[in-house]
Amino acid sequence: MFERHVGQFFTFDNRPIKINKKGMADMYGLIKTDNGLIHIEIEIKSGKGVQTKEQKVWQKFIESMNGLYIVGREPEQVENEVKEYLNAKGKS
Repeated sequence: MFERHVGQFFTFDNRPIKINKKGMADMYGLIKTDNGLIHIEIEIKSGKGVQTKEQKVWQKFIESMNGLYIVGREPEQVENEVKEYLNAKGKS
């Protein structure tokens, strides 16, 4: 897994620099299976945090390519969802 930084930053002379696309998940990676690679994205939320409109659009984009998108609140929950996905796809 890789951490992804999204947002806008400013140079010392106050010029904006945008990093990545608004709505992208916090983490992403590839899972190697016998049938190829699976793209996985994890949006990390704490407490009662909810996805933004942009994050929901990004989720649909990832899922439209048969990728796995998880809104993760606990490491165990993310691990279980990955295992369930792989078992359902027969790619474990």
